[in-house]
Amino acid sequence: RDKVLISWDYVNGKLLRTIPVYEGIECALILPYHIKLPHGIELNDESKMYAATAGEEGIVKIWQVNDSKMLYKQESSVISRAEEEGGLAITQMHFNHQLQQIALVSFDHNIIVHDLSTFSCCKQLIGFTDEILDLVLMGKDKFLAMATNSNDIKIYDTESMNSKILKGHTDIVLALACYKNLLLSSGKDHSVRLWKIDFDNFSFENVGIGIKHTNAVGSIDMGKLCGDFFVSVSQDQCLKLWKIPKKFEDQSEPISLSCVNTTLAHEKDINCVTVSPNDRFIATSSQDKTAKLWNATDLKLVGVFRGHRRGIWTVRFSPVDQVILTSAADCTMRLWNLTDMTCLKSFEGHESSVLRCEFISNGMQLISSGADGLVKLWTIKTSECIQTLESHDSKVWTIAVTSDGNEMFTGGSDSKLIRWRDVTVEKKKEE
Repeated sequence: RDKVLISWDYVNGKLLRTIPVYEGIECALILPYHIKLPHGIELNDESKMYAATAGEEGIVKIWQVNDSKMLYKQESSVISRAEEEGGLAITQMHFNHQLQQIALVSFDHNIIVHDLSTFSCCKQLIGFTDEILDLVLMGKDKFLAMATNSNDIKIYDTESMNSKILKGHTDIVLALACYKNLLLSSGKDHSVRLWKIDFDNFSFENVGIGIKHTNAVGSIDMGKLCGDFFVSVSQDQCLKLWKIPKKFEDQSEPISLSCVNTTLAHEKDINCVTVSPNDRFIATSSQDKTAKLWNATDLKLVGVFRGHRRGIWTVRFSPVDQVILTSAADCTMRLWNLTDMTCLKSFEGHESSVLRCEFISNGMQLISSGADGLVKLWTIKTSECIQTLESHDSKVWTIAVTSDGNEMFTGGSDSKLIRWRDVTVEKKKEE
């Protein structure tokens, strides 16, 4: 970390050359000959020694050691520069001669693989995920976006688990939502951000930002039919309605998103917001033990659902019936009639807070997850729990179900991302 690169004649124990590199270096390796680099640079002179270094700046530099000359400096990197002087951005570097690739390990446990000829990132593996707070499936369920107690959003290709990191938020990302090729995120930095996705090239662009809330934005949802609006709720107890522009022109900076309506929705923190399948209604749930139904055009209050004894974590509209589902810290889930706001059914079985619930099987079944680390499958008709899944060690914050209902992902505070598959048909065949 004294910011120099030294070459030695180790047979005679002699120092040959000291090269100032102006950054703390954590890893260096000698490169073989006949390697091609960007801009037509080739390492062909066998009387010279070539080396690659990486460390504090988060980029790779290639040196011609004999003349203390830097031949190539990586132009863009997915690894951020170390935040403080003497800190580390890259902790390890490995070279694969056969594939002519270089692999970098970042300080936050990610592995990035570059082709030397172009220095483009050809694969990225994300390691440490911390607490998984939210998951959303996109692009015909091929891609999975994840919020992980970090300022960055992680996007996985579910087939290869190759991944990308989206940077933009300045504090922890708490919630995600999507509509077609648009991804929406919100966080503790009081902001909502809109991302445009190119699924074919696995690339993402931050096209919009909205900062109207005065506290952490804990839940968001987008319109289901035409994706021209979204809603957000916050610890400032407000529900906000936002417009999404029809087109995003090419611009260097994200546009400012317009908030078209705001209402003071609850008396305590709002935990969840969701939009109905026909885009006509919005439902919210709060620590004040109530869920509320709102008109999606003017945010007028339609009704209040009362009955839970503790704060309500999640609210969901049925995809087929005029009912909503709530899950709460009183260890229960409830089904409510949308016409008269009465409770139709109660589901009991979790031994601690029910943190997430979703309709599956065309609204015939429910999946729920709790602070007890359990994921439970329920049949609505009988109100019975028909299966309990016990692979998580702690709170299960989030569930993402594929559009055909055959697979789902769960994530929680044990850092595990678990992929599940419905094997009902296979089991029936076996029997």
